[in-house]
Amino acid sequence: MARPKLSFFEEEPLTVSIPRLSRLTGVSEGTLYLMANQGTLPGCARIGKRWVVHLETFNDYLKKGADLSSEENN
Repeated sequence: MARPKLSFFEEEPLTVSIPRLSRLTGVSEGTLYLMANQGTLPGCARIGKRWVVHLETFNDYLKKGADLSSEENN
């Protein structure tokens, strides 16, 4: 019997945690948390005690040529 096709939400999440985003991008968790707390991390929102990042918004930010390395030096 064939497996049922997964829905969009099961294939690719809309949001990820900051630790997961760090693993995906190679940017340190510290830099990402710093940007989140400063309100400069695109697509980032706090839900309760947890930060989540909307992947599409963050990817658009990267496509525009974002330079996260300058954040690490501040």
